[in-house]
Amino acid sequence: MLRDIETVTDEAGYKTLVAYFGYNPQKEELQLRSLLGWNIDGFIMTKRTHTPATLRMLEVAGIPEIEMMDSVSPGLDMAVGFDNVEAARQMTHAILGKGHRHTVYLGARLDERTLQKQQGYEAAMREAGLEPHSVVMEEASSFSTGGMLLCEALRRYPQTDSLFCTNDDLAVGAMFECQRQGLKVPSDFMSQFTLSCFSR
Repeated sequence: MLRDIETVTDEAGYKTLVAYFGYNPQKEELQLRSLLGWNIDGFIMTKRTHTPATLRMLEVAGIPEIEMMDSVSPGLDMAVGFDNVEAARQMTHAILGKGHRHTVYLGARLDERTLQKQQGYEAAMREAGLEPHSVVMEEASSFSTGGMLLCEALRRYPQTDSLFCTNDDLAVGAMFECQRQGLKVPSDFMSQFTLSCFSR
């Protein structure tokens, strides 16, 4: 994502400053305050929810601002993304269309987009007359977290035949855990095993 952004900004003669906030709204506020001291010309933000102080700073700054990864939630200026709820609903229907009936949702960090994807997954399961099952944790997303969530899913729901992972970290971690347990994907894991994931 940064590479593609800089392809455009470099050509236009702009420098790109990057500030990581780890989905923490208070840290985002501090980073924003710091960046505004550099007399910047615009923001690209990866979140649609902000603290009141962040919103005030953006309003006073009066510069262009793009929020990414969600195109449905009310935005401040411009938005680039997609409908996370509807995308997750359609992805879940695609899994079910392959004959799976025991799909479990794996989520981490529980940020706004993770919860939206969970909502879409649950809607699709209910539309198919199936009971949704989620295994989530507040810890940051990682390969290790994906492995732990898969183990917990198998413990809670032994009939699990497919997973909906909220992002690539969890999906890769779940695949690694399958390898550790000697489960071949797709042949050995119940009847078939499908990993469906979103990139962050």
